Amino acid sequence: MMTWGGVLSRSLSLIIVLPLVLTRLSTAEISLWYLLSTIIGLQNLVDMGFRHTFTRVISYARGGLKAEDLSALRDLKKVSTKTSKINWETVECICSTMRVVYMRLTLISVPCLLLFGTWSLI
Repeated sequence: MMTWGGVLSRSLSLIIVLPLVLTRLSTAEISLWYLLSTIIGLQNLVDMGFRHTFTRVISYARGGLKAEDLSALRDLKKVSTKTSKINWETVECICSTMRVVYMRLTLISVPCLLLFGTWSLI
């Protein structure tokens, strides 16, 4: 349901917002809008699929998986969860890893966006 909602909202923004932008803004404002829209669209490229991976691993932790068993997820026959309680230690470990990964992505991508965005605006 959320996937279809996301597709619908992106489609409606193309159908509703784009004609408004093209009819109401000047040529320079339209080019700036396209530039900013492209930069915002690049966030999925910068994310490199980490969002989906972290969501999946957190769901395993919510199912009771221990942090030391996360590396064995490739062979699901070796992984056993005997409890359905949330393993908060694993969730905490995952969240700290997420902080490190996204901080590094931010430190790399923001200067690049500032550099190329400023160059594009000039």
